[in-house]
Amino acid sequence: MCMRAAWLLVPLALVTSSLAPAQQSPIAVIAAAVRDHGLACSNPRDMQPLPRESSADREAWQITCDEGSYAVRFKGGDQGATVEQVGG
Repeated sequence: MCMRAAWLLVPLALVTSSLAPAQQSPIAVIAAAVRDHGLACSNPRDMQPLPRESSADREAWQITCDEGSYAVRFKGGDQGATVEQVGG
């Protein structure tokens, strides 16, 4: 490869790497599911799995935000989640 061609690849690599979608943290994904249901979830700070309500194709989590705690059950695939406020 000639030197000129190598210099052309460097900017291309920088552009394509900056276009890759940023991956959200698991707690951010669960908090977003709560907000998608019209509930407030600011400063999510704790999440715990709910093993009794989870299965191979369905995950369930409890998340704690400033406004309260929520049980979030992902239905699997692209079917969304159900959200229920728990505790006080």
